[in-house]
Amino acid sequence: SDVCSSDLQIQGVAEAPADSTVHTFTVQAREVLETYHSLNLIGLDTSPADQDSDTLSCQLEVQPQHQALVSKCFDISLGTDPNATSSRTDKAQVSLKVNFAPLRPFVAMCKLVITRSSGGRWRFDLKLEATEPEVDDTISIQSPLNKPASVAFRLSNHTSVYSEFEDRKS
Repeated sequence: SDVCSSDLQIQGVAEAPADSTVHTFTVQAREVLETYHSLNLIGLDTSPADQDSDTLSCQLEVQPQHQALVSKCFDISLGTDPNATSSRTDKAQVSLKVNFAPLRPFVAMCKLVITRSSGGRWRFDLKLEATEPEVDDTISIQSPLNKPASVAFRLSNHTSVYSEFEDRKS
């Protein structure tokens, strides 16, 4: 009886269990949110021997219909919070620098993927929400009875694409 055997090498990346928390970033359109946000990387081995040769990286996965919009107004990267206490005991925590500056209202769900160069991956759900901006201005037109009145003014758009104008008559 002939026995046939073969050795297969399998490479893979260990992925941490999914975090059930949705990390929400909310700002009013035409305003800027600059903040630091901390995440816990469950199972991250932070022994001193690993820290020197190991690097973490982060990547944002966005649904195709929101990709162009999110890439223009949202940036997230690994960064150290200058206001954090220096005696942090939780070594499995990572600090992220967030910059969110939307020009118009929208809501988008994204995934943040943090990868460790020596192996390991963590996924987090993010919700980006840009709320309605403040009303820019109010223009009042008054006229005596049975006399027409008019006013002329320019409307400017922040971008070169078409935008709707809404007037509210009171």
